[in-house]
Amino acid sequence: MLIATPVMAAEQLTKDDFAEPVIEGINKTFYLIGEEISGTYFIQPKTDDKATRLDNRYYEIYNFLDSPELRIEVAYKQGGIVVKGGEDYLNARINDWDYGLNSLKVEFSGRIPTVEDRVEDFVILQINVTDADADVLKPVVVKVVNENAFSGVISSLESKIEELNTKSLELENLGVAVGVAKQKIKTAQDYISDGKDYYAQKKYIEADSSLSKAEEYLNEAENELFRLDVNYRLAQAEDKLDEFLEKISELDAATLQAKEKGISTTAYDIKLQQFKTKYNNLYNRIEVNAKDYIDNGLYDDAKTTIEGVVNEVDQAIAEINGLISEIKAQILEETPTPTPTPTPTPSEPFYSGIVEYFQEKRDVIIFYGGLLAGIVVLGFVAYRVAKIYMKRRKWDELK
Repeated sequence: MLIATPVMAAEQLTKDDFAEPVIEGINKTFYLIGEEISGTYFIQPKTDDKATRLDNRYYEIYNFLDSPELRIEVAYKQGGIVVKGGEDYLNARINDWDYGLNSLKVEFSGRIPTVEDRVEDFVILQINVTDADADVLKPVVVKVVNENAFSGVISSLESKIEELNTKSLELENLGVAVGVAKQKIKTAQDYISDGKDYYAQKKYIEADSSLSKAEEYLNEAENELFRLDVNYRLAQAEDKLDEFLEKISELDAATLQAKEKGISTTAYDIKLQQFKTKYNNLYNRIEVNAKDYIDNGLYDDAKTTIEGVVNEVDQAIAEINGLISEIKAQILEETPTPTPTPTPTPSEPFYSGIVEYFQEKRDVIIFYGGLLAGIVVLGFVAYRVAKIYMKRRKWDELK
C-alpha cells in the first residue's frame, strides 16, 4: 500500500461526492494576531459507493498560519492507515484502493498572522484535490482582529469629522445650504461613538460594524460637500462669464467711439473678435463640459474645468481693461478741451424767491420725489430680471 504508484483519476469530483466536512477546534468568534490556534479537518465520502471515486488522486494541503504544523491520516476502507507530517504544505497521495477512501484526517496548528484590516476573514487551511471542482472542499476561515487598526481608524475618523465640519461651515457662510451634509456628519459621529464603546468592551465585531457605518456616512457627507462646493464654483464662474461679456460690450462700444473720431481700430477689432470667440469657448466649457461632469458625479473633473475657465476669464478681463484704457486715452487726445462757461451768481432777491417757492411747494415736491424714487427701484429690479434673459441675446448681437 505504501509503495503503490497511483494513476491520476479521470473522473471529475464535485461537492456531491463528499460528505460535509467536519471541522473541530475552531469555535471562537474571532482570533487576535499572534494567538495560537489548532484544529482538525475530517474528509469522508458522502456515501459508501462514492468511496472509490475519492481515491487515486492527490490532495494538496496548505497551512497559512505562522509557525505552521500539519499532520494527516489516510484511512482506506477495509485497509490500513497512512500517517504523514509537515509544516505549511503537504501533498497527500491517495492510492487506487479496491474499496476506496474511508477518511482523510488533517490536523493543523500555528499562530494567527498579522492582517491589515480591523477585522479580516482569513483563510488558515485550504485543500485542493486533483480532477475536482475548485470549491469541492471548503477552506477553514476565521475572523482575525487587528487591535492596533481600531485605534488608528477611530483617530482618523474623528479627524475627518473636524475637517468636514470646517468645510461645511465655510460653505454655509457663503450662503450654501448644507443641511443634508451636516445630518450625515452627525449620524457618522453617533456611529463613531458607538464603535468606541464597543471597542472598549472588546466587542470587536460590533465595533467594526459601527465604524464601517461611520465611514459610509462620512464618505457620503464628503461627496455631498464636494458637490455643493463645485456647484458654488460653477455659479461664480457663470458670474465671471457675465462680467466677461459686459467687458466685451464695453470694448465694442469704445472701438465704435474711436472710429467716430477717425482713429484706426483695426488691431482692436481683431482683438475684439478673438475675445468673442474665447467667450463662446469658455461658455461651452462651463455650460456643457462642467455641468456634464457634475451630472455624472465627476466632481474633480468639474472643479478642474471650472478653475481653468475662471483663470482664463480673469486674464481676458484684465487684457480688455487695458485695451479700453488705451482707446480712451487716444480719444481724449483727439478731442479738444472745451472752455468752461462761467456760471452767474444769482442775486439775493432771486435766491430768496427760489427758497420761498420751494417752501410753499414742499409737500408736493416730497410726494413726487418719493414716487420718482419708487420708479427708480422698480426699474432697477426690472433691469436685473431682463439681464438674465437678455444675456444670450446680447451675445448673439455681439457675434
